[in-house]
Amino acid sequence: MKTKLWWPSVFLLMIFLVVGCAGVSTDNTATYDVFPFRNPSYQEREFSDVGMRFTNAFAAACARYSLEVTVVGDDQFDSTKDTNVQDALAYARESGADYIIYGYVTKWENKPTLLTSEQDFAGLSIFVRSVDSGEVVFSSEIQAHGIRYSRHGSGTSQLGLSYTGARVNLVHSLSTEMVERFLGM
Repeated sequence: MKTKLWWPSVFLLMIFLVVGCAGVSTDNTATYDVFPFRNPSYQEREFSDVGMRFTNAFAAACARYSLEVTVVGDDQFDSTKDTNVQDALAYARESGADYIIYGYVTKWENKPTLLTSEQDFAGLSIFVRSVDSGEVVFSSEIQAHGIRYSRHGSGTSQLGLSYTGARVNLVHSLSTEMVERFLGM
């Protein structure tokens, strides 16, 4: 009877270990071409520059973890349109990259005032493809609310009103979180 209970426990433990270690096994010699992330839009209004802010923050976070990344600055690729995967793979083959990374800012809500004490909201979705096979080796989406001022410490808002805490930057925090998820951290 004890044996029957022991095997399911071992099986569940193995599942938790596999799920907990999910992520991409990255090679420190691999190179990545990062294509501009698509700008978010709402009711046919595009929020320009948001995609490039996320792209640059993501690339900076990758560099902090010693990944060799290059943000693609070709006019063929920009954050006002979806990345054409076949064109991106062809570009990466010519540049000698091992992987391409592209993505979308899926949510973007930037409140105009702090008086309402509402939160900003952002979402980021990325895809990593092997240049050799064209297969997706990693994809993920994250979303987060960010209180503009946290409850720790003290600070002054742009309006001169006292709020406590440090300003939260969703672009940098989500980009860093995505890189850590990509690395399986």
